[in-house]
Amino acid sequence: MAEPEQQQQQHEEPDQNHEDELPTMRESAAPALRPEPWLVYLHGKKNKKSLIYSLSERRHHVKHIPEIRNHRIFTTSHGWFFLYAWDGDCLLLNPVTMEKIPLPNWSKYHLKPANCVLSSPPHDPSCVFMFQSRMRGTSLLYCKPGDEDWTTLVVPTEM
Repeated sequence: MAEPEQQQQQHEEPDQNHEDELPTMRESAAPALRPEPWLVYLHGKKNKKSLIYSLSERRHHVKHIPEIRNHRIFTTSHGWFFLYAWDGDCLLLNPVTMEKIPLPNWSKYHLKPANCVLSSPPHDPSCVFMFQSRMRGTSLLYCKPGDEDWTTLVVPTEM
């Protein structure tokens, strides 16, 4: 009788509610992590870890991503995060590969990003990143990865 119980225990899935037993993003099978919308939030002692929930996999991954600390996070298409800080520092971050692509500093615009979009993967020559701000009317700022500055477009309040 003990043998079937041992077999059953060997095939049980790990308890995904215990942080220490969870695989990190790098430990997880990379092909299973598709670029998709993820729910991401900081947690743990002093918010030093990021919990990333994959809707399609119905599981979460715990990962230490130091770049997220002191930044606001927006998820974008193609699996990249847009991170920005109040000092104007901003970048695109791939949470799977940890590749970082710096974007121009936006502090001189005194805006707060509200929405953002990435037109294509950042290494595509036609890629454009754009964010919208609703402070003092609606403004759009956009650039291509590698640009030195943002291009701005102020949307009239009434058309």
